[in-house]
Amino acid sequence: MKRKRILCFAVLAVLLSLAVGGAVAEQPPQMKTITQKGKIAIGLNADYPPFCLWHNGQPRGFDVELARAIAAKMGLDPQRDVTFTPVRATDFIDALESGKIDLAVAGITITSERSKRVAFTRPYYTATLAALLARAKVPQIQVENVVRPMPLSSVTDLKKIEPLVVAVKEQTTIQIKSQRLLRHSKIVGFPDMRSATEAVVEGHADALIHEDPYLRHLKAGELGRVGRFVALTKPVTKERLAVACRPGDPDFLRWLNVAIDELDDAGLLAAWEERYFDHVDWRKEVPWK
Repeated sequence: MKRKRILCFAVLAVLLSLAVGGAVAEQPPQMKTITQKGKIAIGLNADYPPFCLWHNGQPRGFDVELARAIAAKMGLDPQRDVTFTPVRATDFIDALESGKIDLAVAGITITSERSKRVAFTRPYYTATLAALLARAKVPQIQVENVVRPMPLSSVTDLKKIEPLVVAVKEQTTIQIKSQRLLRHSKIVGFPDMRSATEAVVEGHADALIHEDPYLRHLKAGELGRVGRFVALTKPVTKERLAVACRPGDPDFLRWLNVAIDELDDAGLLAAWEERYFDHVDWRKEVPWK
C-alpha cells in the first residue's frame, strides 16, 4: 500500500512538472508567429537621429541596437533575421495593423490616442521637450549695471521672448505641444528633422523644438562648435518613448517589458544613450545636413 502511494505521488509529480514545463515553454501568439517564420519585421523612424539615422539603406542608432537586442532575446539572429522598415509617426500604426511590421521601435511617444489602436511597452527612454535657439535672438538685459544675455534654460523660457518663428517636425505630438506653448509665435512644420534643422541653421527660423536626445546629438556634432546657437534642454516635460506592438496579446507585451527591463538592468540602455546621444563618431560618414 505504501509503495502504491509513493508511486502515485511520483507519477503526479512528473505530470505536474510536464504541465508546468509546457506552460512555460508555450510562447505568446505574436511571438510564436514571429519565431515560426524565423524573421521579425521592425519599423524604425524614417529620420530621427540619434534614435535612427539611415545611410545607403542601412540604419544606425539607439533604436537599432534596442531592436536587435529584442530580436536576440527571442532567439533570432540579430543581424540575419531582422528586417527594418522606415516608418513615420503618421503611419506606424497602419504598418502594425496591416502586418507590414511586427514591432515599431521608432522613438514613439506614448499617448492615450495612440493607445486606442496599439499596445505600448513600458518606456525605454523619457525625453523632455527642448529647443535650439539662435543666439542672436537672446535679449540683452541689465543686471546690477552689467549687461548680459537673458538667462534661458528650457523650452518654456521661449515664452519670454515671443514672437518667434519656430521649426518643428510636422504631424507630431511636438508640433501640437509647441503650438499650445507658444501662442504668439509662428510654428512651421517640416517633413523631416533635417529640413527643420536646416531652416534654423540658414536663418529661416529662430528656434527648433524637439526632444532633448536630438538636440544633444546636434550639440555633440557640428552645431556644438558653431557658437551661433543655445541649447535649452532643462527638463520641463516627460515624453515617454516606448516600443509599440499590436494589441490583444498581453503575454507578449509582458515579455517585451521584461526584455527591456533586462536590457536596462544590464546597463545597455545607458550605454547606448551615451554612445548615440552625446557622441557623433558612430556616424562620421553621414553629415548632419
